[in-house]
Amino acid sequence: MRLRASAVLLLTGIAALAGCADEASTPTAAEPAGPSFSRSGGKPSVQFIARRAPDVLVNVGSVVVTQSGYGSGMALKPGSARNFYLLTDRGPNYDGLGSPAPKRFPDPSFAPRIYPAHIAGTKLQLGTPIILKGPDGTPMSGLPIPSGGCGSTNEVGQTVDGTPLAADPLGLDPEGIVAMADGTFWLSDEYGPFMVQFDATGRELRRFAPCGASPELPDVYAKRRPNRGMEGLTITPDGQWLVGIMQSPLRNPSNAVDNSLVTRILFKHINNGDTREYLYLLDRSGLQGNSEILAISDTRFLVIERDGTFLFGSPMATLKKIYEVDISGATDVSALGGFNQLSVGGTKTLEQATPADLEAAGIKAGIKTLRVDLLALGYPHDKPEGLALAPGGFLFVINDDDFGVVSQGGVLGQKFLPPSATVRDAPALWQIKLP
Repeated sequence: MRLRASAVLLLTGIAALAGCADEASTPTAAEPAGPSFSRSGGKPSVQFIARRAPDVLVNVGSVVVTQSGYGSGMALKPGSARNFYLLTDRGPNYDGLGSPAPKRFPDPSFAPRIYPAHIAGTKLQLGTPIILKGPDGTPMSGLPIPSGGCGSTNEVGQTVDGTPLAADPLGLDPEGIVAMADGTFWLSDEYGPFMVQFDATGRELRRFAPCGASPELPDVYAKRRPNRGMEGLTITPDGQWLVGIMQSPLRNPSNAVDNSLVTRILFKHINNGDTREYLYLLDRSGLQGNSEILAISDTRFLVIERDGTFLFGSPMATLKKIYEVDISGATDVSALGGFNQLSVGGTKTLEQATPADLEAAGIKAGIKTLRVDLLALGYPHDKPEGLALAPGGFLFVINDDDFGVVSQGGVLGQKFLPPSATVRDAPALWQIKLP
């Protein structure tokens, strides 16, 4: 495998950080040629990469499960350009043996959490985590929701040795975060999918769901693909509309549409409960899909769209891009996108439709413009999932390292950062200057 010289230098700089508690690297090579997206013809450039060596959560044999995973979502602290909130997902887990494969949890007691974080110079520092708790103040778990319950994925939880774990009716798999000026947080998740509000201490205040006696979200969202739910969440600048993006196509009407290009952006008004929906078309089928959404105006958003492999992995990554999507001319599909609603030509659901079908039906998706090609900048991680934009065009991207573990044929394994077989993957916060 032939590597560009600049990418090799960048990877070498990352590997050198493996033993450092709070460090950063600054790329020393000239940035690789990337796509031009600004009206002035400028290109994005990497300014620094901040990371820290995660603490050990638990050891399972020779596998180190790290106390990390905080790259699933990111939000700037309101009014700040260097203070963040970083979000974990449900906790360390991997696919065990079986069909369907059970979800095995090396630390079933792990509660999803929010880390206050700060960049001092070019160093990433973490504060005391905010543990997510239910309405009664009990720490949440990330364990699957019981079969038949609102938000259930029908997953079965197990310990590492295969002992069954009790399902959790309030289980949460958070993926997107919004930090409000009043100190509260909104999170989106992959189970329901839900939009959940928490107070500053992490206690749940309210929850929007697509199911139950009085669904607050369109019920078709309960047809999300398991582990491909509401992967990103943002809020419009007026502070009124939560905006969530689905990672993959809804299974509308079934998993036969898993390779559709049609994903959805859902608007939810915090106060009056209104919803709006718009379409976002993936570059190609078979991708991991959308990882994050970030509002830059009431109608323009940044979206991470990606595959699921490493730049230096096997197979090598081919798509990790940050697009700007403009929905100002897009069709609100709220009245067209119900479950099994044949609204495209009278024969297809939205998810069954091709781009040509949508065009023929007069249904317009958001318009995408490439802003950053992460691979062109030498981005080596598999899962960029957090996004924040500070004044001055400073874009921050962080990856989910899956707590340093992977499933290797149904067995817990260590997650390394290719091409190394010794450097464990870990969250890395990139600062990119937009032109």
